[in-house]
Amino acid sequence: MKHLALLLLILCLAPAFAHAQAAQNLSYKTSLDFLDEDGAYTEESMKAEADYIYRACQSNPYQKNYYSCECIGGAFLIEREKRGPAPSHHVIMKDIMQSGSPSCADTPTVAGNAFSSCLIGASAVREMTHDIPEYCTCVANKVAIDFTKKPIMSPSYTRMLQIGAMAYCEIPSNRTAQKKADTAIPKTMN
Repeated sequence: MKHLALLLLILCLAPAFAHAQAAQNLSYKTSLDFLDEDGAYTEESMKAEADYIYRACQSNPYQKNYYSCECIGGAFLIEREKRGPAPSHHVIMKDIMQSGSPSCADTPTVAGNAFSSCLIGASAVREMTHDIPEYCTCVANKVAIDFTKKPIMSPSYTRMLQIGAMAYCEIPSNRTAQKKADTAIPKTMN
C-alpha cells in the first residue's frame, strides 16, 4: 500500500516537475532582446523571436494542448514581418490568439481531450446508459468545432464549451445532426 501511494505521488508530481524544468530552460525574453545591436530587426532576429514564441508555446501545457505551436510560431513571424519592431511580442500574440485568423486551434487534440474528459465524466453520470461512446463523440466534435471557430485561451472558456456540448449532445437527435455536420467538416479538421 505504501508503495502504491508513493508511486501515485511520483506520477502526480512528474508533470509539474517536467514543466518546471522546461520553464527553466526557456528564459524570459522581451522583444527588445531580439533586436540587433543597431536596434533593427533582421530576418534572422525575427526568425529567432518566432522560434522563441514556438518554444514558449511548447512549454505551456495548456497552450500546447489547444493550439498548434507551429502555427502560432508561423503566424507570429508573419505578423512581426508586417508590423516591424514597434509592437512587443505580447501585443502580437494577443492579437493572434484573439483574432482566430489564422485559426491555430489544434482541432484533433481539442477533440481528443474533450472525448477523454467526457468518457471520465460520463462513466460516472451515465453509467446505466449504453450510448457513452456515441455521446462522447458528439461532445468531442462539438467542442472541437466550436473552439476552432472561436479559439480563446481560457480554461473557463473551454469548460463552458464542454458543458454546452454535453447539454447539446444529451438530446439524441442532436447526435444525428452532429454526425451530418461532421461530414461537412474538411478532413483537416477531423
